[in-house]
Amino acid sequence: MKNIKRRRYLPLCIAVQQFAVLIVGGGTVALRKAKMLVDFGADVTVIGTFVCDDMQNLPVRVRERPYRRGDTEGYRFVYAATSNSQLNARIAREARTCGALVNVCDNPMLSDFISPAVFHHGQCIVAVSSNGKNVRASIMLRQKLRKGLNA
Repeated sequence: MKNIKRRRYLPLCIAVQQFAVLIVGGGTVALRKAKMLVDFGADVTVIGTFVCDDMQNLPVRVRERPYRRGDTEGYRFVYAATSNSQLNARIAREARTCGALVNVCDNPMLSDFISPAVFHHGQCIVAVSSNGKNVRASIMLRQKLRKGLNA
């Protein structure tokens, strides 16, 4: 990956149901990503030493164990969503060697893609992104837009 000081992300809509997706981590951030991916029909596997109870209620494969070298093989998209930034960086490096695109949930500069704040409005999907700079601002704007459209 190029060393880029300022990243700019191209908004894309991807038919994720045709790709295997891995989420490493089992906390609230991983749960949020898993819910979004499941909502769009992705085939999701979650690996984490601790996986929150709500994750067990989703239609995802759960492997409650530590991440191991080689776990990223066979996945097109990998989310590194652990609370350990060094482990997230390692997951990103290993996933790229396997040809996967990576989202490091706590570090957009290490990410190949980011996930915008999304909501559905009829036939439309509305996505809001701050280019990875301010997640809270994206979520707040999404809420305002949703409220305005539903008024």
